[in-house]
Amino acid sequence: IFYSTKPAEVILFGGQPAYANIPGTELSYATNTDADLLVYNPTKEYYYLAAGRWFKASDLKGPWTYTTESLPPDFSNIPPKSPIGAVLVSVPGTPEAEDAVLMAQVPTTATVDPKAAEKVKVSYTGDPEFKPIEGTSMEFATNTTDKVIKVGDVYYLCLQGVWFMSPNP
Repeated sequence: IFYSTKPAEVILFGGQPAYANIPGTELSYATNTDADLLVYNPTKEYYYLAAGRWFKASDLKGPWTYTTESLPPDFSNIPPKSPIGAVLVSVPGTPEAEDAVLMAQVPTTATVDPKAAEKVKVSYTGDPEFKPIEGTSMEFATNTTDKVIKVGDVYYLCLQGVWFMSPNP
């Protein structure tokens, strides 16, 4: 059990941290973790990408500080086809980051077949049970893996990003 009273991330390694150099840069990346963790070799500082934002520390244990806007220039030299090339979408000024911004601005739509609601079935363990959501007039289902919310006499289900409503749980 890990407990923290402030925002925290756990970076898991398969053994002791191992790093590989990124060709054409003075950067190395951690090879035995799923985390996007780099080391800027001239300063031996660690750079960690979390939720599209870069954080920097002189030690893996921290403290970590936000640094997206002040990454070393070498970050933009990461080869796109390298094993760590996917981080380029989070490196300001790179073509990949500019493309990501443009793609985020493209509206997307989904077409939902109205008859799909007829096929939706929620499975409960026993009779449906609901508990209040503190600070609201809503309740949530406690004995199903589905996301069911009750508001008054109406039940709402969010399934694959689509909201359904029903007079029955």
